[in-house]
Amino acid sequence: MFKYRKRVFAASAAIALAAGLAACGGDSDGGSSDNPSGDAGAAEAGGTLNYLIYAPIEHVDPQRIYVGRDITNFSRTVYRQLVTFPISTDPEVSNTPVADLATDTGTSEDGGKVWSFTIKDGVKWEDGQPITCEDFKYGASRVFATDVITGGPNYLLSYLDIPTDKKTGLPAYNGPYKGDGQELFDKAITCDGNTITYNFKQPWPDFPLAVAALHMMDPYRQDKDQGDKSNFQIFSNGPYKLEGTWSKNKGATFVKNENYDAATDDPENIRRALPDKIVFNIGQTTETIYDQLIADTGDAQTAVTAQRVPPAYYNQIEGAVADRSVLVDSPFVDYLVPNFRKLSDPKVREALKVATNATAWINAGGGEKAYGPAESIVNPAVVGYQDNPAFSGPQEGDPAAAKKLLEEARASRCRTRSPSPTRARRPPTSRPPR
Repeated sequence: MFKYRKRVFAASAAIALAAGLAACGGDSDGGSSDNPSGDAGAAEAGGTLNYLIYAPIEHVDPQRIYVGRDITNFSRTVYRQLVTFPISTDPEVSNTPVADLATDTGTSEDGGKVWSFTIKDGVKWEDGQPITCEDFKYGASRVFATDVITGGPNYLLSYLDIPTDKKTGLPAYNGPYKGDGQELFDKAITCDGNTITYNFKQPWPDFPLAVAALHMMDPYRQDKDQGDKSNFQIFSNGPYKLEGTWSKNKGATFVKNENYDAATDDPENIRRALPDKIVFNIGQTTETIYDQLIADTGDAQTAVTAQRVPPAYYNQIEGAVADRSVLVDSPFVDYLVPNFRKLSDPKVREALKVATNATAWINAGGGEKAYGPAESIVNPAVVGYQDNPAFSGPQEGDPAAAKKLLEEARASRCRTRSPSPTRARRPPTSRPPR
């Protein structure tokens, strides 16, 4: 039911990833009283950007990434797509796909059941080999290996024109590792030189939006695939590459990819790639992270975090730290989920909603710097947002109205409850004499 906003703590180097590196906090206009424009400073190339994260990232395999923060961060650094989202403060611009590895945003036929893209010349993997149509086709095939490539988005299974196996209810193609139904997949996705064509069972008019929003359709080199063991491996086609290995519990370091050609990209509107190095530091508590950011010394001066600001820390964000912070709207909401199995009565559910004090929740979380009300489980910052009447109600709660609803629910249950039938006594059975 509620909305919170995020704050980016960043030095100039962090501008490169500002669209994806954020922590909570902020006001409605994207700035603060001391920094109304939300500008983190003039962008300069070079230096090291430190990204501080508490919990491990579960997947860095492109076909398995499913967290918005990670989708965005990796889109700006190591994984390019057919189309992607540009960096902009205008929601309409930032939510409209633009060409990335493809020459344009795709062409459709048959009412959106067929989509084709042509891959740019000169785009390469980190080892200098060209990115091919077959790499895109192989990347899509991995989604069908549902017993190996787990945890990621798999909308492709429902859309791609592959028959369903009557026994399993899954597509008759089961991915590249087993290869059953390979001929069906080869008809559904075809390559003609640098042009890849996707054939769907039903129209998918916003397919480019799905490509940009996820890494499900990313290219993947078959010779680099180790199935489940690839979960923490990164083979880059973006401006950065992995130095060494990715440690789930500690993080990793990204350095510049010498085989990335900015001429095939849009450095101004998609990937600025300004830092020389990006260090992902995983495992510190949120409080420890904010202690460093607020102290604003050493590596913390070029650090950002994805952690929410702890409520008690808001009054410490002031002075130079506040001046260098950027406030952005979060696309997420916090909402309460009751046990609907036990709360089956609509009036009881309504009573719980009416009794909820949203204002107290907002104040406890940091006040208007951290939250704002949302009359939906969709955030007002999301394009197309509309209030949902089911979520409307008094912001400070109304216990008296909630009590009345509970009394009505109780009365209704009493009226509908049927009386217990009385048990008739059976006459004693006579037994014949022995």
